[in-house]
Amino acid sequence: MRAIVPFRRWHYEWLVAARKTGEGKTVTLNEGLLERLEAANTWTAVVDGDPLAVAGTVQQWPGRHLAWAYLGDGTGPHMTWLTLATERKLAQLKGRIEATVRVEFAAGHRWMRLLKFQVETPEMKGFGPEGEAHTGYVRFN
Repeated sequence: MRAIVPFRRWHYEWLVAARKTGEGKTVTLNEGLLERLEAANTWTAVVDGDPLAVAGTVQQWPGRHLAWAYLGDGTGPHMTWLTLATERKLAQLKGRIEATVRVEFAAGHRWMRLLKFQVETPEMKGFGPEGEAHTGYVRFN
């Protein structure tokens, strides 16, 4: 059974503890941020009771949102459903939505295009938590 449910911090913690984040990359989110994300526009894709991916947006101010996602390593068979569900969530927002993807993460770039994002900044050097380069994407609703 598949469902989109409200995000709870244990969903992210479970993905990290089970080492189920795609490409083996994780970012440690601090306790305060995890608590704030529970109250934000954040959701979890669940398959057979287990978190598959967590995602959401943070509004910086009206008309500007930052999108983020952590996809588990078992997302491949569920990407059509996950993309449609994420598209429905993003379509509810008005204005500018920004996201970044590690430059070398080809699957992430494909997903951004499927979600109607366009490249705005091809290479943002030193952007990631480990100093890695990211590509900046934007979508306008």
